[in-house]
Amino acid sequence: MASSGSYSHQPRARLDWRLVLRKAAGGLLLLIGLGLLIYSGSHLARDVALWAFGRHVQATVVDLWVERSDSGESDEMSFNYFLRYQFATPDGRIFERVSPASALEWSNLSPGEPLIPGEAGSDQRSAYPASSEGGNTQVEVLYFPLYPQHNRLDDTQYIPILACLYAPLLALAFAAFQVGVYLIGRD
Repeated sequence: MASSGSYSHQPRARLDWRLVLRKAAGGLLLLIGLGLLIYSGSHLARDVALWAFGRHVQATVVDLWVERSDSGESDEMSFNYFLRYQFATPDGRIFERVSPASALEWSNLSPGEPLIPGEAGSDQRSAYPASSEGGNTQVEVLYFPLYPQHNRLDDTQYIPILACLYAPLLALAFAAFQVGVYLIGRD
């Protein structure tokens, strides 16, 4: 006879670690896929806005400088080249941006007169200023008319290459998302 105060012995449910690991891996893949999708989607949206609706304008180079990019401990020195440009929109607003440039592009430029006198120059300038002799003082810039702060040096000749760079990221994001959903939904 069993007394009323006794406990009945029931087998404990056993935790299936493979299921837990599969669900955890699925959740991680979902997060990775979502992160890649958000990252590549936001950059693609900005680029498409410029490619589809961007306006070309000539900008004035107002400053050029070089920054050393190596730590200084190696025998080989490497540098990053920068330019600051200003441009005016048709309604007269003036915008300025700093952009990296290749050594070849940078060597063919020279600073011109700023659109706003006294605005050129920067505390970012390095110990390697550009020569102001010869070279172009104008660069082609592409800007988004609804938000002119969104601008960059014109790179429309590279649109097919740039567009192809997004395809693998989007495919990887989609694949990670799909595998994550599969792993989580599977028992």
